[in-house]
Amino acid sequence: MRKSVPSAQERQANSSWRGAAYCAYLASVDLIRVTSRAPSTNNKLVAGYSRQLETYKGAEETTRGFYVVLDVGGMGQKDQQLIALKNRMAGDGHPVSPIIFIDGARRPSASKLK
Repeated sequence: MRKSVPSAQERQANSSWRGAAYCAYLASVDLIRVTSRAPSTNNKLVAGYSRQLETYKGAEETTRGFYVVLDVGGMGQKDQQLIALKNRMAGDGHPVSPIIFIDGARRPSASKLK
């Protein structure tokens, strides 16, 4: 059982790209989901899936987590490496979390289109 629930301010502070790269979402007292986010330009993107996310899940005393990758360019082969790592971990019987890719390419603002 969790000892303390982070405040909304703590969760917001932890969601910063420059600060800690995880958020804990509390859906109920018994269900906590951890999200680790990383931009595609991060050199340690692949390692973060197996190391950071599991550390965050342990810190929040949960088994539920998501790894969110914001594709802002510079992805290279990292997406394929992440999927291969997840499949290898699952094949070895290790816990795996879903990987979510988000297209973060800049687009013209809909409010400024004519």
